[in-house]
Amino acid sequence: MFAALSRLARSRIVVFAVFGLALYGLASSRAERAKVVEIDPAVLASVRDAQAKKLGVGALGDDGRREVESRLIEDEILYREALRMGLDRDDPVIRQRLVQKLLLLVEDMGGASRDPTRAELVAYFEERRARFRRPARYRFVHVFASRADALPPTSALAGATEPPAAGEPFPYPRSNRSSRDEIARLFGAAFAAGVAALPEGAVSAPLQSSFGWHRVRLVAREEGGPATFEEVEKDVAVEYLLERREAIVGAYLRETTASYDIRVGPDRLVGFTPTRRVAARAEGSAED
Repeated sequence: MFAALSRLARSRIVVFAVFGLALYGLASSRAERAKVVEIDPAVLASVRDAQAKKLGVGALGDDGRREVESRLIEDEILYREALRMGLDRDDPVIRQRLVQKLLLLVEDMGGASRDPTRAELVAYFEERRARFRRPARYRFVHVFASRADALPPTSALAGATEPPAAGEPFPYPRSNRSSRDEIARLFGAAFAAGVAALPEGAVSAPLQSSFGWHRVRLVAREEGGPATFEEVEKDVAVEYLLERREAIVGAYLRETTASYDIRVGPDRLVGFTPTRRVAARAEGSAED
């Protein structure tokens, strides 16, 4: 009986030993695979092309090609070592990069990158027509000088509907028909406010802009009103795309947060409502 127990004990030791060696072999294999760095030739070629374009050359020389390859390998190894050391944890910059990367993925998988059709934009416009209005526009002529005391007198603009041959050269047309926002983008907010405050037909005192000094005659004021689709098509597209992105991200967040037990202090949060967030896009589109 004792002999049988002894054989059983020895057999179990052998089994555990074999099992342990198998686990060790598996772990070693994984460790070895983790040390393998494979560079995709297509990625390498793309990075080389990007570097050549950045340097303004048709193609990199041998030294440049080797440097790009070495840098790519170094980046991969440094990235892995940083992860191994846990440098990605508790880092707010990395945290936000991952959040933004996920938001971009969610938007793209939801179809946010698809260009809207004209029919979709027209339908969107018709449902929200009251939101889209044609802004008031100001038609004016002006003379320019680098100093206020060098401006031509008020009489130089009296009754003028076309810019008079007076003042210093100006890099943009001296006859303008624009909305207040458009004027502000070119000349500055203070100049735009001065133009908007002029009575029709009046000539201004010297007005300062981002370029220098101007004397302005407001030729005509065109009041704003309901816009046609063609007048605001670009604005409609921007709003449509932004709302679509918000809807895609909001649906994802509602579905995902429903699987979490969310607590603020000891209190469980019920009925979580997502914010109207979207991914920050690198191209800096008007939607953001």
